[in-house]
Amino acid sequence: MKVVFLFIMLQMAVGTASAQKLNSINPQKSTFNPLLDKKEYKGYVIRLKISGQSQFGFDILKQRSPLIIQFQNPLAFSSKGVQNKEDAYKVAQWIITEYEKTGHWEHTVPPHVVKQLGIELN
Repeated sequence: MKVVFLFIMLQMAVGTASAQKLNSINPQKSTFNPLLDKKEYKGYVIRLKISGQSQFGFDILKQRSPLIIQFQNPLAFSSKGVQNKEDAYKVAQWIITEYEKTGHWEHTVPPHVVKQLGIELN
């Protein structure tokens, strides 16, 4: 009987420990709030969102009207896409800067720019 009780307790401890690890993989996703996660940059508003594939995306707005609705993955060569808030803001800011230079919205970020921005590709 003691062995069965010990086995059950050990199983519960392992289950609890693994559940805590799963929740701590990317704590930013658990703290994501679509109403609060927005930032102003050069007169534009960058509003973050999470796609169904657990990637960060964003909308770019000016005067409360959407100018560009970001595609699922602006890092076309990365299957996982943008994985954290800071990287999503960096990509959006780069897109806005490029728009101001060229007058065209970029929908993908070239690999050399990803390196310059310091975005991690997992």
